[in-house]
Amino acid sequence: MNLSNQIFQSNMDSIKVTLLDSTNFNVQYGLNWGQRENRDPNQAYLQLEPDVYKSDFFPTKGKYFIVKTDDNETLIFNRAQKQYGCALQTPENNAIIGKYIRKRLNIESGLEIKKEDILKYQKLDIDFYKIDNMNYTLSFPRNWKSNDIIYIYSQYITIFGNYPNQKSVQAKLSKLKEHLSTILSYGFSEFDVFGNPKIEEKLETSNKVAYHSDIEIVEYLNFLNSDFFHAHYTFPDSSSAPSALSTSYLTAMRTKPFLLLAGISGTGKSRIVKQMAFESCPGIPALRSDKTAPGNYELIEVKPNWHDSSELLGYESEIGGPHYVVTPFVRFLVKAMRYPDVPFFVCMDEMNLAPVEQYFAEFLSVLESRKLLSDGTITSEPLIKADIFSKYADQLHRDLDITDTETYKAVYDRLKNDGLRLPSNLIVVGTVNMDETTHQFSRKVIDRAMTIEMNIEDAETPFKNFFEGGDALHYYDNPQPKELFLPKVVQASEALSILSAEDAAYLKENVPGMLHSLNSALNGTPFKIAYRVQNELILYFFSLREENPDEAAEALLAQAMDAILMMKVLPRIEGDEDLLDKPLKALAQFTENYPQASRKIAEMQERLPQAHFTCFWP
Repeated sequence: MNLSNQIFQSNMDSIKVTLLDSTNFNVQYGLNWGQRENRDPNQAYLQLEPDVYKSDFFPTKGKYFIVKTDDNETLIFNRAQKQYGCALQTPENNAIIGKYIRKRLNIESGLEIKKEDILKYQKLDIDFYKIDNMNYTLSFPRNWKSNDIIYIYSQYITIFGNYPNQKSVQAKLSKLKEHLSTILSYGFSEFDVFGNPKIEEKLETSNKVAYHSDIEIVEYLNFLNSDFFHAHYTFPDSSSAPSALSTSYLTAMRTKPFLLLAGISGTGKSRIVKQMAFESCPGIPALRSDKTAPGNYELIEVKPNWHDSSELLGYESEIGGPHYVVTPFVRFLVKAMRYPDVPFFVCMDEMNLAPVEQYFAEFLSVLESRKLLSDGTITSEPLIKADIFSKYADQLHRDLDITDTETYKAVYDRLKNDGLRLPSNLIVVGTVNMDETTHQFSRKVIDRAMTIEMNIEDAETPFKNFFEGGDALHYYDNPQPKELFLPKVVQASEALSILSAEDAAYLKENVPGMLHSLNSALNGTPFKIAYRVQNELILYFFSLREENPDEAAEALLAQAMDAILMMKVLPRIEGDEDLLDKPLKALAQFTENYPQASRKIAEMQERLPQAHFTCFWP
């Protein structure tokens, strides 16, 4: 059974490039090795079949494009040779692709490649998936049989199961178990790994295929946990998967209504925000007039030349007579004021194409001014002062589509009296790509946001059926309630006053010590945390408690701490070996009981000696 192709399906355009044909190693189309005298033996290129190189799947000859591999490497390719560009190469040095494939085949650099080496790997082709004309992904998983999966699990227990203190090992083992259970739940019940009285017999039988090495076992686990797996492979029956929102996303939004969704291009970050809007949009005709986008959703495309807030908040102008230039962002915020019981979502697409702390400065400052009023609503300092709405009243009535309805009159009266403040039903989600074309986030921005890395090995992938590739987004007969998305409180003190006395006492006793230990691990760095982290840790706990009324406080606090480390603390950390070697070792000890953070620290530590630099972002 080919796990990737038969259990899961891709929803992207794809092609296969063979490593060899069924009869001959020196194939006309496929992988061509530079195994000739006076030539680097690691050199290689991928020969394309005519129906591929004559198509528009890859860019035209000579143009560079980016390929992200399923093991999280990034390669630069272009097309070369003859008129059509019938081969793929790594233009900087063709040994790059050769060395990469050797690594996947577990063949030492420089050694002669034999047909048997590829047959042993059990994967005779490479899958390319097209995101856009500049970005592709590459899948190189082996072909795994059902008995292999059972064997791998049994071997993994045998090899590593007696070392419970190895948190990373136990996390991988748990992940494998989870994936196997999921596979079985989708109808692949050829065997039952868990709870079967004949499990010992099956495992004994499976040991007859004991030709996999420890490296291969880990390789399979890494594939299941890879960004590529989560981004491009889906369960086949989309109708059976519920349309559910990820608890981690919802908890983050209720903690603070400003999220950063980080990940490689093409993973569907913007669409996730739109789906949240669809799922929460009520049956109000004015909000459902557009079938392609709900009325509680606005996409703002950030431009590289944004360096102040005028592109978002507008500005006064004398051109053509005195007036105030209104932006889509302002119109949307005013619209949100009209429907206070509906979550409104702003998607700031490609948010870090411009320096966020420059064009978004006013928003970041006002976000921190939010406070809870006695009537249970949340308000803030104004983004646009009240005198603007008095000064340009006639013009703004027109440009903001203020009609004669009582609701809109009341909205504009508030604008003239209070200015434009952050609506309490507004959620801002920025989608970001962390690559050489974008700006890095300052600590000021990360301190004020809830950062979610879409590349993490998270079983709760947002919108579990999102990558099904089935039906288009649509409105729901029973939309999700606003309470699922919107915060109830903004300060830890407010949360503590609502929580039970037991929970409040537990947090007061344990949180300060936890954060002191965290700062101790960060000693000597500029990354030590302050009151915002404490505030939002307690708010996150508060949201978790709403979802888990019977869970022990200790377990909830550990879950909250793990999330806050991933969303608020670790994204701030970057630097060279001199700065981070000792702190990362201290953080590794601190995060032993926090599985997500522990895995991320291990990744950062692994990159540090290789590049002499590391950061949160892969």
